[in-house]
Amino acid sequence: MLPIPIPDYQNNILTINLDSLSTPRANQAVKELCAFLNQTETCFSLTNLKLVYKTVAI
Repeated sequence: MLPIPIPDYQNNILTINLDSLSTPRANQAVKELCAFLNQTETCFSLTNLKLVYKTVAI
């Protein structure tokens, strides 16, 4: 299933929630990837919305 972006126009944030994967190891890798991507503070193309990645894995 594709992640659904959640815009927050008041705070200029576009949150991308990623679903849990099949193994704890894969979930840990995605968690670390999200942290790395969030450090870049990238804005969504042609907007001022900052991309924030989150994983819903436990």
